[in-house]
Amino acid sequence: MMVRPIHMPTRAQLSPRRGAVPFWVPVALVILAVGIGAVLLERSALDRGVARVDLARYRLHHGQAWFSQDWRQELEDLLLRHRALLVTDHEARAALRADILALPFVAQVEPGEVLWPAGLTLRVRLAEPIACVRIGQEFWPIAADGSLLPGGSYAPHQRGPDFLPVLVPTPLEWEQDFPSFGEPSSDSLLLSALSLVRPFREHLNADERALFGRVVFDVSAGVAPDGLPGGAVLRLEGKRVIPFGDAPLERGPGELPDRIKWEHAVEGLLDAAEGADWRVLDVRWDVPERDGK
Repeated sequence: MMVRPIHMPTRAQLSPRRGAVPFWVPVALVILAVGIGAVLLERSALDRGVARVDLARYRLHHGQAWFSQDWRQELEDLLLRHRALLVTDHEARAALRADILALPFVAQVEPGEVLWPAGLTLRVRLAEPIACVRIGQEFWPIAADGSLLPGGSYAPHQRGPDFLPVLVPTPLEWEQDFPSFGEPSSDSLLLSALSLVRPFREHLNADERALFGRVVFDVSAGVAPDGLPGGAVLRLEGKRVIPFGDAPLERGPGELPDRIKWEHAVEGLLDAAEGADWRVLDVRWDVPERDGK
């Protein structure tokens, strides 16, 4: 299998840091009739019989860096099942919104706006995948609440320049019985690993996150490699590891702030891109420690 090489940005190419990233994505679903160019009055539209919306004719506007083809297909299948509706039929419009909201990757559907003579706009909020887990031979995206989302892939998902981190360990019950999509998990280790993802996204921009490549956030060990408390480890390609200490959900007294740890990690990865040779980068301390072995 050929793997596309990952482009690692240099210091000069890094964009400025931004603030927190929302864990939902606004989407505009515009459903329009075809062949209607003039704006007609409501009464005229009804008289002409063009107030019936063909749900097979739609446009989807979204600003998400990663939007699964599976999601698009599920949404399209739903619209085709509804086929058509009158823009004046409030019950039919409510049923359409309810069915869209029932999709496991949809967080909210606003009432929508009629576009006369035969159109409809719905604003939808999607759950945003922020990490993924491996179940069997596929990687599946996960939302911030720990719910599994549709869209399996043979490799970790890429969104823009960076990849969704892989969380380890996968909940045992998910390995034994594939979970339902859209249901939040209560698995303590999964939630611990997820607590690493939020500051990873809050403190680093996309170019900085891209430095980590296909990274694994591993919280399976109870202690660090040196035996100290705090066993979260970042596992990078090339067998590089970054001992991280406590995950934010389990932060102990005296733990270095997450922002400083992530800054240490970025500096180490930028140095590695410029030729620094290290296998272990310990970011738990005020001055990070490097080991080339």
